Amino acid sequence: MNYEKYSEVIIPPEADLKLPTNNNSRYFYNNKIKELVFDIKFNNKSDGKFNLKLAEPLIIDVEHDIFLDTFITFKFDPNTSLKNKAFLLEIDQFNIQTKSATNFITPEQAGTGDEAAIPQEINNKINNKIFIPNETTNTNTHAIHKAKKFNYVGTITPSKLMNITGKITNIGEKNSVLNSFPPVKYDNPFTLTGDMTSRMIAEFKLVPRQ
Repeated sequence: MNYEKYSEVIIPPEADLKLPTNNNSRYFYNNKIKELVFDIKFNNKSDGKFNLKLAEPLIIDVEHDIFLDTFITFKFDPNTSLKNKAFLLEIDQFNIQTKSATNFITPEQAGTGDEAAIPQEINNKINNKIFIPNETTNTNTHAIHKAKKFNYVGTITPSKLMNITGKITNIGEKNSVLNSFPPVKYDNPFTLTGDMTSRMIAEFKLVPRQ
């Protein structure tokens, strides 16, 4: 039986292997759907940011589309206030292309008195974030946010990931008591005291592009 040699790997002629599009000879194209699960604990000093270490490297050999399949929270703030009607999830390693159009915008550093807003300083942090409706109705309980079942959120390009970093916040609010043009303030979506902790679990499906 004759074999062909490619990059130190012996491949039988009948093997149906596709080479990666990024020309990295160490890996062969894997057309299987990958599953990526985040399990994050927050304490009372958390600002919503997270830095997760993967148990083993996640190798992305071709561009993948990303879908949010499951999103579960525990001890997150209920959706009874306007600022907690939804979450904004940012993941640095994902190419998230969310665009927003809203009149709920003001300068990040607004003027005082009746000074008009300067368009160049408009602060809108919905762009490039994953928008997730909040289905939490009670404090100190868990919620499964089914509204985002298997929803497309973005892409990821060929890479080798060891860590996942990002941040989660609420959708923001304005406080006009002290300023006629208040900035939109985005806070973490949980209120914790003492040794209380909250938890967030997110399951993503990574689907290779053909």
